[in-house]
Amino acid sequence: MSLIASLNTAASGLRVATTGLNVTSHNVANSTTEGFSKRSLRTTTADPIDRYGIGLGQGARGTDVRRTTNFLVNQSLVTAVGKESRSQARFMALAGVEASFDELGQSGPSALLDDFFDALNELSRDPADLSLRQGVLTTADRLALAVNQTAQDLRRGRDDVLTELDESLPVLQAKLDEVAELNGRVVAAGSELAAGDLADRRDQLVTELAQDLGVTARFLGDGTAQVFIGTHAVVSGARARELTLGQDAVTGAPELLLSADAGQINVTSFVGGRLGGLFDADADMSAVITDLDTFAADFATAVNAQHAAGFDRAGAPGGDVFTFTPGDAAASFALDATLAADPQRLAAAGAATAEAGDADNLFLLIALESTALFSAGTETSGEFLSGIYAEVGRRTATAELDQQAAELRLADLAELRDSISGVDLDQEATELMAWQAAYEASARVVSAANQMLSELMDMVR
Repeated sequence: MSLIASLNTAASGLRVATTGLNVTSHNVANSTTEGFSKRSLRTTTADPIDRYGIGLGQGARGTDVRRTTNFLVNQSLVTAVGKESRSQARFMALAGVEASFDELGQSGPSALLDDFFDALNELSRDPADLSLRQGVLTTADRLALAVNQTAQDLRRGRDDVLTELDESLPVLQAKLDEVAELNGRVVAAGSELAAGDLADRRDQLVTELAQDLGVTARFLGDGTAQVFIGTHAVVSGARARELTLGQDAVTGAPELLLSADAGQINVTSFVGGRLGGLFDADADMSAVITDLDTFAADFATAVNAQHAAGFDRAGAPGGDVFTFTPGDAAASFALDATLAADPQRLAAAGAATAEAGDADNLFLLIALESTALFSAGTETSGEFLSGIYAEVGRRTATAELDQQAAELRLADLAELRDSISGVDLDQEATELMAWQAAYEASARVVSAANQMLSELMDMVR
């Protein structure tokens, strides 16, 4: 009986060593698999048996194969991924917007606003000079086109954001559905190793969702993961809720809607990740457009009012210099077509009967450069326009700093996660040699016991 017991004990060693070799080879094969958590085999001593008052060991047995992971670190990593992706998306979008504001160049609205007033000053030397009058209209037209182009660039940026959001949703919904499916498969898995592989795939999807949506996750004791946008669960167990894209009826701003029993919930304010960055960038661009609309409308109104108080070369009252559509002032800002067609209509004179060189109204137009027309009478047109530039720069710089800080935080957490869950090939090589030695030793016990049994059988015969 003792030889049979020895065979059984050695066989248990072979089984455990074989499983250990399988687990270690699985780790090595997935050493470069993104999101993989290394596995470890847990073993215990088998329960002994009593034979004639003597306790005989029954060898070893494998209890389970565990993922080497830390749920707290994983949850923190998911959050950090979302923050880094959000700040990066916002920064990239605003960097493109900032390029439209060429403050130091000669083609941006700020430089052309200075050119417009310079041209008026030049005309004051000889208000009757047709070429100088044409110079004023040319600079006015260039200023209008620059404001118009900047507004169109901003609007195009918002359209690009909306397109990217719309194209992203089907992909994100598919990932949410797959996370829910994998939750169900983890619970139903017939082995620890199979459940671990499914959980790794599920957790990688959760990380990708964090990158795109800024979701957070809660890992439960049954092996499933709950996924949240803010306080709203989007995946719970094997069920995922539906996301759709909408637009605010008043502002046209994009909104993310989550299905609910009573309809839909607006979760836009809770969204992070890449989509959150896009929502942030859209809000930033919308604010800049609003400021640019204010500049175009108020500046045009002030210039038109002063121009209307003067008289042209024919003694007729001045008309509009600029035109715009209320509610869409910057994008529609333009030089008045009637004035553009005839420089003689420029109302430089202060009276209908004034002589050709009269510049009384022209000096009042020039004075508008230093008049506080904006921000409740505290800023000139140049200061207000520079303020728009400064605000774009501030938002872009803030987004860049946020992105850099989030990137460092993410790198730290990724390094921590790798130190806990990553595969160390040197360590796995050591494990392979240990399991191989254990297998060979158990095999030698089997061989020795088998030989002894053969000799015993020969003696019996």
